[in-house]
Amino acid sequence: MPAQEAIGFYFDVGGVLIPDPLGQNAREIFRQFGERFGSVIDELVARRRPVGLATNFCRGLLELVLTSAPVLSRLSICCSADIGVVKPSAEFFSRASEIIHARETVFVDDRAANIAAAQKFGWTTVYAEGDWLGRFKDRYLGA
Repeated sequence: MPAQEAIGFYFDVGGVLIPDPLGQNAREIFRQFGERFGSVIDELVARRRPVGLATNFCRGLLELVLTSAPVLSRLSICCSADIGVVKPSAEFFSRASEIIHARETVFVDDRAANIAAAQKFGWTTVYAEGDWLGRFKDRYLGA
């Protein structure tokens, strides 16, 4: 088992990184993604932090996301279609922990049920509402 990093980060895909994956064309979705999150993920990776995507997306939609936003292809993936369980189950968070190898995990999501389940599992959470991205940058990137 690889050594654990001090802190790792998981981002929900639908609703957080991609606000409305079915309501816009793919090109616009990924343009918005690059503007909002590309630099944050790049900075976390540059700081050698484990970063991952935690998603209930089907594998086909996730593949579209990964091929359309190259920065995401470098991240750990915990996809419910691959592991057979979905958020907010405790088993999802257990499997995600095995994938990211971090002593502490920060989880960003826009659904209260997922946030509550992650907190119950012992993860630090960021509820994606309001200026959550600004608060995230201040706390974890010292922006």
